[in-house]
Amino acid sequence: IGSVQAKLSKTNFKKIEIPMPPIELIKEYNSVIIPVLDKIEQNEANNRILSETLKTSTPKLLSGQLEVV
Repeated sequence: IGSVQAKLSKTNFKKIEIPMPPIELIKEYNSVIIPVLDKIEQNEANNRILSETLKTSTPKLLSGQLEVV
């Protein structure tokens, strides 16, 4: 079983038109998505901190060095 692929030269590639949304739509999208991405980044940082805290506190809890009040 073989496949056939059309050859795309640099010349033909330059002729391809790529549609772009209006700048206002891009700005509106960014105003919505950037806060979401920032929150994801913040949550990932918090998860790393919590994971490290869990790794360091679990042995202390199990050995009695640390008490939960």
